Amino acid sequence: MDLRPIESLLARGRQREQCATRKLPGLRNFSGEETVKILCNKFGFNISGQSGSHVRLSKTTPRGKVGTVVPMHPELKIGTLESVLKLARISSEEFAEYL
Repeated sequence: MDLRPIESLLARGRQREQCATRKLPGLRNFSGEETVKILCNKFGFNISGQSGSHVRLSKTTPRGKVGTVVPMHPELKIGTLESVLKLARISSEEFAEYL
C-alpha cells in the first residue's frame, strides 16, 4: 500500500498548525478598541463609520485613500490583527513600536 498521499496530507496539517500558532514579533493580543486607538492616535486614521461590531477607519495619503476594518472584539486573534494591518498598509514592526 502506497502511503505517500497520506503522508502528504499529514505534512499539510502540520504546516497549518505551525501557521496558526505563529506569533508576530512584538505583538500581543489586543482588543478592537485598543487597535482603533493606536491606529487613530499614532497613524492618523479617522473613524469613517461603523456597521454592527466593525469599525471602518480611513485616511488620505499622497498615494490615495487607505482604509481598514477593525472588529470590536474583546481580543483580536493574531491573524485578524495581521489582516487589519495589511489593509492599513502598516507593518507589524511599525505597529509594535507604539505598544
